[in-house]
Order: sequence, then C-alpha cells, then structure tokens
Amino acid sequence: MALRGTPVLQNQRLSILPAEDDEDDAAAARGVLSEITDFCSYVDWVSTYEAAAERICDNQHNVYLFDYSLGAESGLDLLNLVDGSEPADGTRHGI
Repeated sequence: MALRGTPVLQNQRLSILPAEDDEDDAAAARGVLSEITDFCSYVDWVSTYEAAAERICDNQHNVYLFDYSLGAESGLDLLNLVDGSEPADGTRHGI
C-alpha cells in the first residue's frame, strides 16, 4: 500500500494514446500529461478513427483518450471497440 503523497506509479511507464483530430488539442493534452510527475509516460497520438482502431488492436497502450468527434465516427465508437460491446446504433465496426 502506498503512503499518502507517495507516487504509486513512479517506477512504471504508461503508454497513452490520445485520438484527437485537432492538432492543437492534441498538443494541449500532451502538454498537460507532461506536467504529471507521479509517473513516467509515453504519449503517442493519432488523428483518425481508423488509426486509433488499428492501435487499439495492437494492444500497446495502457490509457486511451478519445475525442468525441472523429469524422464520421466518434470516440464512443472507439470505446465500444475497446470493451467489445455493440455500438448504440446496432452496427459493428470491424477492423
């Protein structure tokens, strides 16, 4: 059990994948994440649903951050892909 104030993840490296179609927003997310000193992280970035879906299937990231609007698809569609559930509209988005 970690003591209060002790970084829990200080010896672990998290791989984070933001899926964000706006480059400025992606840079802002990367900036905020770089300010966290409790753990070491590697922040990747993709700008399309398709690229995010491919990276999810590679299973190389610990954390995913999804923009809601990614062209014709949404971050909710990516979330469904991660947890394997059916999208609300009943369609299945295969990779």
